[in-house]
Amino acid sequence: MHANKPPEDLKAFYERFNVETPLSPEDEEAKRIADEEDAKGKKKKKKEEKKKAKGKKKKGDKDDDEEK
Repeated sequence: MHANKPPEDLKAFYERFNVETPLSPEDEEAKRIADEEDAKGKKKKKKEEKKKAKGKKKKGDKDDDEEK
C-alpha cells in the first residue's frame, strides 16, 4: 500500500478514537452553570489579590522610608 513507508500525516491515526459523545440537555446545563461559577470565582480572586497588593504599607516599610 504505502511501500513500507509511514504516512506523512499521523494526526488522523491519533485522532480516530477521540470522539466526544454528545451531552444530554441536563448535563449541558450543569456544565454551563459550573463554568459560570468558575468564572465568578476567578474574578473574585483577582479582586482580592488587587486589594492585597494595593493595601497599606507594612510597618517595616515605613522605617526604610524614614531613614532615606
